[in-house]
Amino acid sequence: MNEKRVKREQDAELIRDKSSLGWCHTIKAAPRLAGRIFPEWLYDANLWNDYLYVLDFKALETASLQARYLLGLLEARYGKDGYGTLNRKGAAYDLQKVLQNIYGQSEPKPPYPELVTPAVSELEQQRWTFPDVDALEQLIGRIPVKSRTAIVFVPYHHRYLGPPGGKKYLRIERCKNRITQMARRIGNVDVVDMMYRNEFTLNDSNYWDSIHYHDEAAIKVENAIAQYIKSGTTKRPIARVLVRARNRDEL
Repeated sequence: MNEKRVKREQDAELIRDKSSLGWCHTIKAAPRLAGRIFPEWLYDANLWNDYLYVLDFKALETASLQARYLLGLLEARYGKDGYGTLNRKGAAYDLQKVLQNIYGQSEPKPPYPELVTPAVSELEQQRWTFPDVDALEQLIGRIPVKSRTAIVFVPYHHRYLGPPGGKKYLRIERCKNRITQMARRIGNVDVVDMMYRNEFTLNDSNYWDSIHYHDEAAIKVENAIAQYIKSGTTKRPIARVLVRARNRDEL
């Protein structure tokens, strides 16, 4: 559905894409549509064909939820901006539960040591083509030069990345290199990396689990990105710039 998003944001000055591991499949491309229900008709430019689907079971379920909300029988799951929080029930933050989620025990473990021998040979790594990055390049290529795209590798907890030299770690680093090369070719693309060991990803108290950080920690991430977009640098030690977009006059 990224194609639909590009069409909607043709006039945007800045388009930010969160780069998780969804773009980093090594050989086989990811399915074009996500597992959730994102039907084509909901995102196309034709408004008339939407009427064919307004009385299906999903629409009736949604109408029922809306009625319960209006009657005060159901709390809103998401805010007016369309976003929600993992802590919808307002439970107190419990670091012991967080440690259990991340480490499988109530005590933290030290960072993984680097593997003496990489889990994947250099020859096999060279076979990783990352076909989804080709699709990403095609999508970004449709964005007008006047717009600036920022790709951000989000700060997963260091344990999620695995040991340096492990297969997941190597895949992530190889994918970063691939996206970095793509960004340099295009020109009007920034790449900001937070997906590495730093003071944020090493701090257990920033997280709910190994990939989700809580609201207060998210503000730190937002501020680091905003600082970079405004000044072109990241003084905060939780992000590093892999590619800086060229000036529009240079494109």
